[in-house]
Amino acid sequence: MVAGPYVVVAQPSRMYRLGSVNAGGPLNAENPNGKILLAALAQRGYVLGQNLSYDARGAMGDATKIQQHMAELKEANVVVVVAVGYPVAVAAKALRIPTVIAWGAGDPVATGLIDGLARPGGNITGISDVATSLTTKRLSLLK
Repeated sequence: MVAGPYVVVAQPSRMYRLGSVNAGGPLNAENPNGKILLAALAQRGYVLGQNLSYDARGAMGDATKIQQHMAELKEANVVVVVAVGYPVAVAAKALRIPTVIAWGAGDPVATGLIDGLARPGGNITGISDVATSLTTKRLSLLK
């Protein structure tokens, strides 16, 4: 046996690549929703610059830029994309981005983003606020 001090070499932590595309401005650290997203990730151990890289893109109202931004993120090997809005979610689905978190994309079943709520299939997850049907149900509960 060899006795002596052991040198522990820390292995570099994995760098997780996250991107976001918004039809408007980018969800960066200056954007209120971008701040919330990055703060929530930091609470779960994903720290920007340490183990998380974040590429926020915004089409600034130009729908033709959405597809371009998605293609650039896919080429950059971004593993997860936060897609804000229906056109952005459709572009991500068309390019087969590995994981898409759709937000503000309407009813995902009615629009064809997913097959069904019980078995969505594909690579899209997210929040669906079907305001038209939920509003009438909420009003009936209040009555």
